[in-house]
Amino acid sequence: MVHPPTQKSPPPLPGRTRVRLPSLRLPQLRLPRLRLPGLSRPQLKVPQAPGAPSLSLPRPRRLRPTLPAIGVPSPWPALGRFFNRVASRDFWAPARSDTTGTGRDYTRFGVLLGGFSLMALAMLGVVLIAVLLSGDDSQAPGPASDSPSPSPSLSPTPSPTTRTTTPTPPIGLTDRPWIDAQLLQDNPLAAADILWDTAQATDADELGWAANHIRQAVANGGSLDDGSLCPILDRYNADYSTGQAGDPACSGALVAPPPQGDVSLGIWANELNAWWFGELPDGAATYREGDDAPFLLTWAAEPGAEYTVEITYACGVDGVPAIDILSGVQPADTEIFDAEWGPGGNVPEAAVLLPDTPDLTIDDGSVRLLYMYGGDFLLLPEGPDPAEGCQDERTITVPVRADAGEMILMGSVQLAHSGDHDGQGAADATAVISLSASVGTVGTADAGIEPGVIAP
Repeated sequence: MVHPPTQKSPPPLPGRTRVRLPSLRLPQLRLPRLRLPGLSRPQLKVPQAPGAPSLSLPRPRRLRPTLPAIGVPSPWPALGRFFNRVASRDFWAPARSDTTGTGRDYTRFGVLLGGFSLMALAMLGVVLIAVLLSGDDSQAPGPASDSPSPSPSLSPTPSPTTRTTTPTPPIGLTDRPWIDAQLLQDNPLAAADILWDTAQATDADELGWAANHIRQAVANGGSLDDGSLCPILDRYNADYSTGQAGDPACSGALVAPPPQGDVSLGIWANELNAWWFGELPDGAATYREGDDAPFLLTWAAEPGAEYTVEITYACGVDGVPAIDILSGVQPADTEIFDAEWGPGGNVPEAAVLLPDTPDLTIDDGSVRLLYMYGGDFLLLPEGPDPAEGCQDERTITVPVRADAGEMILMGSVQLAHSGDHDGQGAADATAVISLSASVGTVGTADAGIEPGVIAP
């Protein structure tokens, strides 16, 4: 046992007795370590509810229709054996040897004959296809040869009426040039070319005959057979030409010209049952004093735009009364609506009442209407101007609005009657009775009636 180091005690105080007590050492007691058994909490297992049985249906397989496989024998082995045989030297030998003996072999001649036959059939097919594609030109007129035959004017020719019927112009072939007397006189070969091109396009052999007749007459220095040529030229102009009409080629035939420009003004040609754009010539129409002559004004418009239309008519020509009033559309004249360039119906999209003329009594209380197709009238017409004492021209102003790209304005002019003007009327006019129309900034169109058209 190790003793702790002794400490020096302090010196005794005076007057006191120092007693030293013995040190007692107590034995160290070691307590035994007690180990308690570990307590573990029992785990309680809760029984789980039986789960719902999962139903797994088998996934149906998509059946694909299949065709039974058909074994087709390949032709290549047979073709290979054939070509090998043809290429062999024995095949082309003139003689063959087998168990039966030696003899001639004509197989190669059969092959050559079959080959030549196939080549001939192929060439025949090519020729037939070429003939079908080229068409049958047996009905087309033949071209003029360099060595012309005798002139038709010197040899008997069939009458044009017995050669063919009047040709019907197909769609797209009504834009041929007009053949007038001036063209036929100055350049007859140009007229012949026009007739020839039209004949080829329409299979009209009478036009081809006319073209050849003109060419041969020019080549021989002879004259044209007017008796046979004129009816053909007249029918050509009537059926195929929409060009500007000049003097008729012959026989006095008249065909109404088409409208020209953005603004066109036409007068009804009652002898032709057609609209005539420009000056109405003698022979195209016949009117009497006091009659109403319908007019048609067309122009290219922009939908939604507004236009001011001014219609100017000659109230007098050289001091002779010409047109008294604008008399409106006559609904009874149904042909003016259905003719070419007409609106195609007598029910207009808009109508407006024309004003009375102050210095005339023939229009007092009458209902006279202007018809509009492709638009509407904005206001009542203004005029006529001048209101009284007209010597030359009067103007009526009509404001309109466009609803379509093409506008049609229809009305009529009433020709002056001699009974209303001291014995002088429109039939006494010696110059063209003019009619004109101006449409805003679009343009102006002129028309007129020649003196010979109007009868007393």
